[in-house]
Amino acid sequence: MKLKKIFLIDDDDTVNFISKRLIQRFEITDEIVAKNSVLEALDVLKVDAKNGSLPELIFVDINMPVMDGWDFIEEFSAIGSEVADTKIILLTSLINQSDKERADGIPIISAFKEKPVTIEMLNEIQRDILLLVDP
Repeated sequence: MKLKKIFLIDDDDTVNFISKRLIQRFEITDEIVAKNSVLEALDVLKVDAKNGSLPELIFVDINMPVMDGWDFIEEFSAIGSEVADTKIILLTSLINQSDKERADGIPIISAFKEKPVTIEMLNEIQRDILLLVDP
């Protein structure tokens, strides 16, 4: 299964660059969009929602300045019913049990993973999560 668009949200340019390159090599999508802030990402995603072109998959870092991953989930969920088809993977440098439990209680979050994105992670996402996206 190949997706139309994957979105990366992380304040670390290096993490976005590496994730983007790995996803390109995995050949899972036609387009990868990377943004350094939640605000910047939300601006683009709101336009995408109006155009009917939301990404099928979003990777978002939990810990970012100004607005974090939790803020992103809240704001993205408020965009409207269009977001229901988007799978969100929360990423963190260090898995905290309370963050994991919080993520488990939010239906729009498909997975909670430790950075960095890896081939193994992409295989698992493709096998376990993307099968839930209509082909």
